[in-house]
Amino acid sequence: MYSIGYRERNRIAQELAYDAHIDADKDLLRRYAPKSSLLVRTLSSSNGATLSYDIIYTLLQYCTREEILEHRQTFGHSTGHVSGNFSGNAKPPKKNSPKKKSTQKSTGGTSKTPQSRKRS
Repeated sequence: MYSIGYRERNRIAQELAYDAHIDADKDLLRRYAPKSSLLVRTLSSSNGATLSYDIIYTLLQYCTREEILEHRQTFGHSTGHVSGNFSGNAKPPKKNSPKKKSTQKSTGGTSKTPQSRKRS
């Protein structure tokens, strides 16, 4: 059994959690914990990110981060489908969505309101 602290295990599980790898991670979990209740959970019945995290967190009791990443690579090649990145970047990069354009017309000036002047 592989032993690391809670904080390290939590950090690695958060880093590697990515629902595109759930099939590979379940395959590895089946090897180490064939009676795990996580094996019957599906993406449609639970949140993908949570399921992936739970599987990785459990796997880290039995194997290392590197073993999980290595299994993801070999699983993708052996099953004929390759899903995403295997470099340890668990989540895909965020896409920059275009910002909404303002519906107000520009007057060309500033939006400051004029202040009254005091005369002496």
